[in-house]
Amino acid sequence: MMEACLCCCCCCCCPSSTTADAAVDDDQDDGVRDFNKGVLGEKALVEEEEKEEEQNMNTIIEERRRIIVNTNIRRSNHTNKLYKLYK
Repeated sequence: MMEACLCCCCCCCCPSSTTADAAVDDDQDDGVRDFNKGVLGEKALVEEEEKEEEQNMNTIIEERRRIIVNTNIRRSNHTNKLYKLYK
């Protein structure tokens, strides 16, 4: 097998290559596979970041709900105290 050059995708114009056999070179195929792995890895990274952002948003929403509930409980308790006081 001939080594693939980096000047083009088929290597048929490379001076060291006289036929298009270099286009099917294993090294070049590995390069394509590595590129695809990189793209898939990037996709997985983006998906992981989106999941993390969603989880952070859910945590923020839960915290705000908890604060609202606690505030409502305090208001209710205060109202009940006032009601008992003026009853």
